[in-house]
Amino acid sequence: MSGLPNIDNGAQTEVTVGASSVAALATSAGRSYVLFINDSDAAIYLNIFGAAAEMNKGVRLEAAGGTFEMSARKGNLTTKAVAAISSAASKNLIVIAG
Repeated sequence: MSGLPNIDNGAQTEVTVGASSVAALATSAGRSYVLFINDSDAAIYLNIFGAAAEMNKGVRLEAAGGTFEMSARKGNLTTKAVAAISSAASKNLIVIAG
């Protein structure tokens, strides 16, 4: 399919998110695509601007499969670090980046 980002060199990681801000994705000047998937039973919040995540601020990923996609094609890609936080401990965030 033309026009889709090439993520052949991408990777999937799982990040454990809790009640304190954690790094979900490091800064990367070569980033072209990112997909965040909330694989837990609680909302997760993302700060996509390189700062610590805070509850009830930033991008909210709904529980049980909430997603957020960033790409150059969509025009919403940032190469800054991304942080995550949740209201409960040990929540799983899947990150696919390339």
